[in-house]
Amino acid sequence: MAEDNFAPPPPPPDDAFAQAPPPPPGPPYGGPTRPPIPWEQRDQLGFFPALIETVKLFVTSPREAYERTPASTGDYVGPILYAVILAVIGGIFGFVYSTVLNTAMTLPFGGDANSALASGAGGFLGLILTPIFAVIGLFIGAGLLHLALQVVGGLGESEAGFEGSVRTVAFASTAQLAQIVPIIGGIGAAIWALVFYVFGLAILHRTTEQKAILAVVLLVTVCCVCIVGTVLIFGASIAGLAAAAGGGG
Repeated sequence: MAEDNFAPPPPPPDDAFAQAPPPPPGPPYGGPTRPPIPWEQRDQLGFFPALIETVKLFVTSPREAYERTPASTGDYVGPILYAVILAVIGGIFGFVYSTVLNTAMTLPFGGDANSALASGAGGFLGLILTPIFAVIGLFIGAGLLHLALQVVGGLGESEAGFEGSVRTVAFASTAQLAQIVPIIGGIGAAIWALVFYVFGLAILHRTTEQKAILAVVLLVTVCCVCIVGTVLIFGASIAGLAAAAGGGG
């Protein structure tokens, strides 16, 4: 009877492991042990500390920043707010530099002070409207990038959907900080944003960097063709009107 008390328990059934529940899914960003970007934790960190830390992360390590960015949470407000703030910051520097440059190029050479003042007022109006332009540009840019990535076959394994493209473009607004540099800041911001687009598309849509680069190149090419075509059509129209006016005279 004593030996019966120490008898080993019966072995588990063969399908015991098959019946175990699956592990919970990991977070939609970089990895199971990496926290999301500070901007996603602004309720805990505070608004401005989260903004500053997010900017620092995207400036110093854009790949890691996008790896820690949730690809899709249903929250459009957070990324849009970030994009608007960075657009306003860049717009302020652009407005100051353009106003100073315009004044320096106008008044010393006998220019009209009223013209310089009017130009400054127009720039200030543009600065006020920057948030609206930023939101419109964000969705247009995200839509075009999303379409370009689909054309090159980069959305095959993506689960992020359009929100992934919106987040790509929104956090690429960090490039607006390049406008701190006078004169060439705008061009630098545009080029820097293209680098962000490649990282964002590749990581958030889980595609290769080669396809992300192809999508960005396709977008830039189409935009350049459209701009050149518009200029040519506009120039041809002006030339035709001038010729008609000359012939009529």
